[in-house]
Amino acid sequence: MLKYLIFIFLHYFLTGVIYVKSLIFVYESMAEWEAAPISFLLSKLGKLDTFGFEIKSVTGYCGLKLIPEFTTGQIDVNEYDVLVIPGGIPANYAGREELFEIIRKFDCQGKFIGAICAGPVALHWAGVLKGRKFTTSVEKGSVEGFDFENYVDEYSVVDGNIITGKGEGFTEFAVSFGDALKIFTEETKKQFIELFRHP
Repeated sequence: MLKYLIFIFLHYFLTGVIYVKSLIFVYESMAEWEAAPISFLLSKLGKLDTFGFEIKSVTGYCGLKLIPEFTTGQIDVNEYDVLVIPGGIPANYAGREELFEIIRKFDCQGKFIGAICAGPVALHWAGVLKGRKFTTSVEKGSVEGFDFENYVDEYSVVDGNIITGKGEGFTEFAVSFGDALKIFTEETKKQFIELFRHP
């Protein structure tokens, strides 16, 4: 009951605070639960769109069927404020330059880019992690060329417009976005964490 009341309160508190148009990458094997808190947050701040390589059903890590609304070729970066890359299996977007180009365009415009769990691999392949602090759930040495020199062992790490998170830090990852967008009061931040907290 308490979490339901918190949900209702946050829904009305966050709606209309600021307007943010966001984009979430949907792909085969994406970790649905990692995208839940950040999706809730961003959906209350404005329009939340999904995109993938094709407009067809993909299967998430938990087995949920997901259908992107747009393809990579239909995305106009100028229309969006935030890009989120959920965790999943990086092999499913390896070599997909059309995704990496979208990431680079967001970065060039200084717009917020979030990547959680294995999602930072996409940022690495796009070339936007160089010289930036980050965190990830990917094991060191498991992705060729993935430099861990600036790795930070925290649930969530913010470096400029880049926000990264570990898979188990899905709540902290979303909170980092809320802090970056300056939408929380101390009380609403506590309530958001209560709604999505993990053991």
